[in-house]
Amino acid sequence: MTSGFVRPLSRGTLRLSSADPEAAPLLDPNVLAERYDLEAVVDAVELCREIGGQATFGAWRTAELAPGPEARTRDDLRAYARRAVATYHHQVGNCRMGEESLAAVDPELRVYAPREGRATRRPPWSCSSPPRPCSTT
Repeated sequence: MTSGFVRPLSRGTLRLSSADPEAAPLLDPNVLAERYDLEAVVDAVELCREIGGQATFGAWRTAELAPGPEARTRDDLRAYARRAVATYHHQVGNCRMGEESLAAVDPELRVYAPREGRATRRPPWSCSSPPRPCSTT
């Protein structure tokens, strides 16, 4: 069992390294820079431990692989989070709403017939969990 943190407050940067379009960009994800993010990750590890420790999972559980039984305190879990942090992504997007020609849906969320391409049955918002619509304007 693992956890994911969907809405971090920490913000990184992506900058050009030079005027050369072939040069690799300068990427600083700045992961866990905000205390809130670090605490959320620690909370998630504690929750995974609580859920995984339930009797219901006894038949499948052998031993905790990470952070391991030696990580007992929140400080231990913070150190683990800093060492083990990784990023992931969800493909999300949105579309224009309204009555103008570039809109994909009208104000009532009815899909306009596409002039080119395809129409889907997906909503005009798409968010990572927890499921609630993102504002689309």
